[in-house]
Amino acid sequence: MTRLMCESFVLAAVAMPMVSAVQSHGGEIEASGRKHEMTLSNATSRWDHAMPAGNGQVGALVFGNVQHETVILTHDALFIRSKKPTLPNVSQYLPKMREMIAEGRYEQARRFFEGKINEKYDYRGPDSFHPAFNVVVDMQTMGEVSGERRSVNFETGEVSVEWTQAGVSYERRLFVSRKDDVVVMLIRASKPGKVNCQVGLMPLGLKRSELGDGKNVRVPRFPSNRWKPKIRLKEVPITFNLSAEGSGLTLLAEYDVGGSYHMVGGEYGGCARVIVKGGTKATSGLKVNAKGADEVLVVCKLFANEKGAPAARRTRTEIKGLPGDYKALLERHVALHRELFLRVKVDLGAEDERRALTNEELTSEVKRGRGMNAMLERLFDFGRYALICSSRPGSMPSNLQGVWNGEYAPAWAADYHNDINVQMDYFQALPGNMAEITMPYFDYYESLMEDFRTNARNVYGCRGILVPISGTTHGLMYYSAFSSWTAGAGWLSQLFYDYWLFTADRDFLEKRAVPFMKEVALFYEDFLFEGKDGKYIFAPSHSPENTPRNTRSGCTVNATMDIAVARELLSNLCAACELLGIEQAGVKRWRKMLTKLPAYMVNEDGALKEWAHPNLKDNYVHRHFSHLYPAFPGMEITPERNAKLLPACRVAISRRMRSPGTAPAWTFALMANTCARLGDAPAALRSLNIIAQGYLMPNLFILMEKQRPLMQFDANCGIPAAVLEMLLFSEPGMIKLLPALPKSWPVGRAEGIRCRGGVGVSLKWNMNEKRIDAAFISRTAQRVTVKFPAPVASIKIDSAEAKIAASPFGDAYRLLTLPAKKRVAVNLTFK
Repeated sequence: MTRLMCESFVLAAVAMPMVSAVQSHGGEIEASGRKHEMTLSNATSRWDHAMPAGNGQVGALVFGNVQHETVILTHDALFIRSKKPTLPNVSQYLPKMREMIAEGRYEQARRFFEGKINEKYDYRGPDSFHPAFNVVVDMQTMGEVSGERRSVNFETGEVSVEWTQAGVSYERRLFVSRKDDVVVMLIRASKPGKVNCQVGLMPLGLKRSELGDGKNVRVPRFPSNRWKPKIRLKEVPITFNLSAEGSGLTLLAEYDVGGSYHMVGGEYGGCARVIVKGGTKATSGLKVNAKGADEVLVVCKLFANEKGAPAARRTRTEIKGLPGDYKALLERHVALHRELFLRVKVDLGAEDERRALTNEELTSEVKRGRGMNAMLERLFDFGRYALICSSRPGSMPSNLQGVWNGEYAPAWAADYHNDINVQMDYFQALPGNMAEITMPYFDYYESLMEDFRTNARNVYGCRGILVPISGTTHGLMYYSAFSSWTAGAGWLSQLFYDYWLFTADRDFLEKRAVPFMKEVALFYEDFLFEGKDGKYIFAPSHSPENTPRNTRSGCTVNATMDIAVARELLSNLCAACELLGIEQAGVKRWRKMLTKLPAYMVNEDGALKEWAHPNLKDNYVHRHFSHLYPAFPGMEITPERNAKLLPACRVAISRRMRSPGTAPAWTFALMANTCARLGDAPAALRSLNIIAQGYLMPNLFILMEKQRPLMQFDANCGIPAAVLEMLLFSEPGMIKLLPALPKSWPVGRAEGIRCRGGVGVSLKWNMNEKRIDAAFISRTAQRVTVKFPAPVASIKIDSAEAKIAASPFGDAYRLLTLPAKKRVAVNLTFK
């Protein structure tokens, strides 16, 4: 066998102690020469335009103003908490509701059941995520400002602001340490003695003149003009106390108790140490003042939901125990952050001159139809960086705004929406070789199991679990037009099972994935009932967040998504239990249930129907298209399996693309992923273009909708997921290389992508030469089917232990036998 020309390909290992890592062989993939960063032209006064940093639990938003800097700090556990509601038991009314549904009185059924729940229910909606406080820096510099540069380094997690004044170069650099859980800011100048600044902590929403002596401070302006905030109050329900002593700053905050929102109280806060090198330092007006300094280092640490006074004492001690040196602190952080970020790299062949543009300049180019490859490279990197900043083991999962927030009343409470948004946040994590990033997701939903069981029991009289459409601090239902949805727990289960498929962590499968999936199966065992034809009926049923054209009611029967999720859940559970040799009786029941699930239907337009019921008409003008779940994110409908329904899926997605209405950005991110899964590269790229040309903020945060300037995080994560889907598809035993490669990406490379089945892949392609060079590393010895973008003309392999053979699927496929933990290089040309 001849060796692969691109000898330098290597796969990044999955750096998880609970997973046996696939070790790298050979050297690094050759450097593409591009930087993983973004630069911005302008400072901002808006939090959602600020430059983000984070360590997975604590976030920072840097406004980038030269002389009056603001940094908003957030902690993922901070919510304006209300008393946990008591969900009434209304399950006795379910038969009456189902009778109404069977008679076609869908909206009457919804109102009847919703009314019974809300008669005695005291739930007002999810508790609101809120900011911690601000770090403010006032720079006393003279002269005209020039040479301003603002940047975010995705590899190091650093945010920097640089400028020149009176012949002196200044810079402020900030990162949030993944190692030490502190926010670190450095202020320095190119000449000694030129740093003059004041550093203080501030409650968000106040001016310095409103602080007084810092005792018992209230914020009188509670914003309530945003989209659907939960709380509408005259003032923020938090009392702040600030102090400054020596080189230390402290902010303590205490929530109100009681009131019309039944708040439960609690405390949080943070401490900062200001280290001044050279010059003088003094404390006054709740600030630390540095004059004539060479540099100033600010180290700030937050605490959440614990008694303020002892927490502050502990925090100050922890800060003092850290090195008072920026470089030393940065190195400790970068050792963790950079390794995680660089596990996967993607190069789409963009021009270097466009890669060097600021965000604003590149956005302008994209709107003119140029520079899209450079923008997608940057959005891929940014989405990857943003999830790393917003999620880590031991934290809360990424919410509707990641880990960032600049409002006490964010839209939708910045909650966890379980009908696409939180799932999209994590679409990229496993193929993107960041398996540990998913841990908060599992921890969070497992922590709410008792509430989920209460939902199932009290709403529908069922065992098992029922997950609401959204929530934050608890998992109880709140009943609304969307609450007939029962697929939430099943959809959440998908990532539990996928984690096993990607990592081969048998302990996770047995102790976490299977127990969660069994609870979902218990619900289905009690909730589903047979119709006259012997097939199950899903009633009530809901297709998020749509209504049939002829009923306009969210309460329906046999939503296609409900069927697809149940089929996936039961199939995965059976496969897992059979592998583990457990639950033989359960597997027998679940296999029988699978035979009773209703078939999907195709409508008069040839589209997959959103409701598998003849009397419910499709409504194409809607942001969700959950009925395509069997194609994406599910894997039930593929060309190799259930291919007859592929045309119906393609018609359904094309109908949505023609009539997206006032669609949010995540709709187009989901379209890109779905079209990639369906092999439609032009449509996938068109969806990404729509986001890049109309939804980007200057800092690359993405607008929820064009007409509402609300930042929402999911599309930022959905874009790198879509790029990965366009470059590679995997399921156990099957890998497809470049399944949806646009013509505008003729040359490129990707390194370190992970596959279901425990295979890592790196690849380099040149479509002008009709050539692909690829490298595979498998966790175990196995045989996989590999599909290439066209029939193979020639193929070579560099390993004596690997074998390649023809596939029954056709000339574009090959059977590849891989040894365990050894790199196998393949190069091929195609027709």
